[in-house]
Amino acid sequence: MKKEEKNSKGKKSAFLVLLLVLLLGITVGFATLQASLNISGSSKIGSTSWDIGPDDDTPITCTGEGCVVIDPSDPNAPDPDDVVPGEEYCSDPQDQSTCEDVTGVVWTEDGDVYFKHLLEKPGDTFTFDVDYTNSGTLDAKVDTNGVSLGIYDGNTTSQTLASKFLTYTVVYVGGANAGDTPAAGDVLSASSTATFRVTVTYHDYNGTLPTAEELATLNGGANGDGASSLFTVTYVQA
Repeated sequence: MKKEEKNSKGKKSAFLVLLLVLLLGITVGFATLQASLNISGSSKIGSTSWDIGPDDDTPITCTGEGCVVIDPSDPNAPDPDDVVPGEEYCSDPQDQSTCEDVTGVVWTEDGDVYFKHLLEKPGDTFTFDVDYTNSGTLDAKVDTNGVSLGIYDGNTTSQTLASKFLTYTVVYVGGANAGDTPAAGDVLSASSTATFRVTVTYHDYNGTLPTAEELATLNGGANGDGASSLFTVTYVQA
């Protein structure tokens, strides 16, 4: 056999061996890939949504004569700054029968509940009920320190006065938790609603009462105009 023929056959043999090795490697690699992608059982990923809190359509019930609930979805609704506790408000300025002396104002904005009140003597209270609805598909729970309630203006003087002369309470209305104070970890299941009752009570502080100016501040500024209070419940995924 010629030398050239031997070299040619050797090259062919080496090529065949290399080809077999490559095919074997591809086969093993493909098998490994199949194993790594194999899912035992069934798995389904569906659409989920997160939507909790009061919105423009949230029912708010304000107890007591002269309490005005402002619906932000109503294009004719008044500006909350124009409805002042301690002054007269007319839902229809052309109709005197729609006028009343305002004792409180409640409205929602960006998922929070804002309010102003007129409390004139110890024992006076301001109360309203508001719904928090879980319109999403995920169960939720009250976050740690998730309940916020008090004067919203951020003024240190207002906060100090509130801690002395006002008592804030919030409890569940209806359901298994009726009468209980909301606590961290309380679950609000998907497609369910929790109704909260917020109450503000004016009292003395160790036998002393606020000055007229301080009382005006507690009621949201002079004649109840100005700063508002805020109630909100923060939820996280359960």
